[in-house]
Amino acid sequence: LDWVSQPVPEARVGLLGFSMGAVVALLGGPDPRVRAIVADSAFPSQRDVLAHAAEGDARRFFRGMVPGRAFLPAMEWWHRRSGKPPFDAIAPAERVADLAGTPLLFIHGDRDRWIPVEMAQRLIDAAQEPREAWLVDGALHCGAYFVDRMGYCERVAEFFSRHLGR
Repeated sequence: LDWVSQPVPEARVGLLGFSMGAVVALLGGPDPRVRAIVADSAFPSQRDVLAHAAEGDARRFFRGMVPGRAFLPAMEWWHRRSGKPPFDAIAPAERVADLAGTPLLFIHGDRDRWIPVEMAQRLIDAAQEPREAWLVDGALHCGAYFVDRMGYCERVAEFFSRHLGR
């Protein structure tokens, strides 16, 4: 934002992020320079995503005999040992309300196996107005663009045009 704002202080900045990039865009605010955000395939918290992945791995490797959540403390210990933040530190659902007044467009595929649509809905529900949600039939994780490239580009461009001006 500093790089964009220095040469063009009056720039109306919009952010477009995918998956973790969408989370970074959401957590980067609120910043008065950011006038609109498109979050494609964002998740409500890192803990939720890792628990979901662990459940799938546990079912696959342990035939469902060991709940995947049992592995989270060990995963988090290793994560923290590597100098990374605790899983709960990356939780946009807890901070997205701080973006009240910033237009948000959430895009999510209904066939996303990494971040189920129910998780995305929790994040969308936590956001304040103005917010929009576009749940794309048949789209996998970060796959809405590939379902309808032209429609995706038109929808994102229209959102930014409406909130950033031409």
